[in-house]
Amino acid sequence: MLNIRLARTGRKRDAHFRVVVSDSVHGRVGRIVETLGYYHPRMPNDAEGRLHIKADRARYWLGHGAKPSLTVKSFLKDVLAEPAQVEENQSEQNGSGDTGASAES
Repeated sequence: MLNIRLARTGRKRDAHFRVVVSDSVHGRVGRIVETLGYYHPRMPNDAEGRLHIKADRARYWLGHGAKPSLTVKSFLKDVLAEPAQVEENQSEQNGSGDTGASAES
């Protein structure tokens, strides 16, 4: 079974992480199939280089049954969110609020 997880790199007290696809049979230090990106947690939240994931490769591995860890799953929600889907969801939320207000009037 394949996992998408974070692999720790960097010095002591200065951790950096790689987002990797690994084979769960080989354990924590096992074989890495592919590196999908990186995560630098000590950078400011709005910094551009804090998180980078290759979206097309992530979709490929998810399509082939790779299971993301909880942390990587939250990153993928941000990275793989389609702008059109986000806008549709916001308009639906705004539209439902307007419908409720007109029904009360």
